[in-house]
Amino acid sequence: MCEFCKNITKDNEEYFNRRLTGGNFIFQDEEGFGILADTGDSGCLGCVDKIKFCPYCGRKLSEE
Repeated sequence: MCEFCKNITKDNEEYFNRRLTGGNFIFQDEEGFGILADTGDSGCLGCVDKIKFCPYCGRKLSEE
């Protein structure tokens, strides 16, 4: 487990707080796991849905 996948965002309030502060993070919603990436353009965030593994360390993501 790496620093990137250790702190998965699981609720809406935390999700929106992390969006405001910027940076990349993994989130979990009712559809599974995804990554929100800061692209440098405030009007266009990068989002990758339905990931199964951490892109940095390769750990399988599962509901805990």
